[in-house]
Amino acid sequence: MARITCSRSIFLRCCPFLIFRQGKLRGIFWTGIFSITTLVLVFNAVPLAVHYVSYNKYVPINFNNTMNFLVADINRRYSGQRMNIFFDGVDRGTGLGVYFTAGEYLKYKGLSIRQFDFKSTMEARNPGPPVGKASPLDRTEDIDAVDPGHVYQYRQFPYSVFQPGALPTINPGDYLVVSPQSTRNLDEGYINGLKKDYDLVYSTQSRLAIPRAGAKTLVKYFLSHKLSPAQKASEVMLNENLWNWPDYYVFIKK
Repeated sequence: MARITCSRSIFLRCCPFLIFRQGKLRGIFWTGIFSITTLVLVFNAVPLAVHYVSYNKYVPINFNNTMNFLVADINRRYSGQRMNIFFDGVDRGTGLGVYFTAGEYLKYKGLSIRQFDFKSTMEARNPGPPVGKASPLDRTEDIDAVDPGHVYQYRQFPYSVFQPGALPTINPGDYLVVSPQSTRNLDEGYINGLKKDYDLVYSTQSRLAIPRAGAKTLVKYFLSHKLSPAQKASEVMLNENLWNWPDYYVFIKK
């Protein structure tokens, strides 16, 4: 009991708010510090916390549902040739984890690497060899089937996105997956713009999702409107996905 009383006494003596109320931190300096801390919490920390709660609630569900759709659709459309899957705005460097995770899920659900391949239209900003262990779900005979000429430099990762070489193009019939990991500005205009060249075949809907609306995001949003088309093309802003919505979209190239 004495220990609890002592701990409570220490807390009451050290709590900044109570110290401020007791008049021990009066003055312009301490008032300013306390006000700035309160503003940071209200306009940055709290909105970000709410966003990440909703984001982490929706993303696993949306990812599973999207991958389940791909499994069913690939099984329906597969005709002996690997189906190409591109993740929009995910490069083949820092984004390799996205491809690996998706591949493990597809294989766990019954697909073989003979049925699908991952590719990217974005070069890695810092290219280097892929890091990690080979998938326990990949069989040697399947790897030999997709790479009969042994041209893959990293055969333990039997997807085109893991291999060096020229960037591929998206051809009719290929999948384009728009995910929360994209670096594109995924606003309504961008999604509608894709519909000109692609058929939207699946999408998730996170009705109670909260955008990432912290102070840093708002500053980047206003600054992004000051960039010229040339500056945007030169990738001055590396990640344009400011609001970080948790939804997935699956398109097929027309």
